[in-house]
Amino acid sequence: MECPKGFRKAFPNYPLRIDGVAKGNKQRIAFSGLNVVLPTAFKLQTTGFVENAMDSKRRRGEIFLNANTYNLNFVKVLLDSKLQREVNIPANMALNGKAKNNGRSVRGLMLRYAKAMEM
Repeated sequence: MECPKGFRKAFPNYPLRIDGVAKGNKQRIAFSGLNVVLPTAFKLQTTGFVENAMDSKRRRGEIFLNANTYNLNFVKVLLDSKLQREVNIPANMALNGKAKNNGRSVRGLMLRYAKAMEM
């Protein structure tokens, strides 16, 4: 699959950093201190577990999440050109909370617009 035209140019010129610890098998995966950072774009920190990850009917899990966004305008390149002009992605959003998954339903996340922490 090839990147849409312009996405590579719009993507932040920083390495995407992923680090953390994951332990388990196909039945249960537990992860802690999982951090995903793309400087100038976002920072995500999470811990939790997933059971039966490959089975959409029996999948179960719990994830504690703390995410902050900065400049996500590069994502607009993935949209249709008309939609790009109509959509604005605000900076400094935060997503904090606990998400529970039991089969097909997910609940417990809250998105808020706030002054994100400085990187």
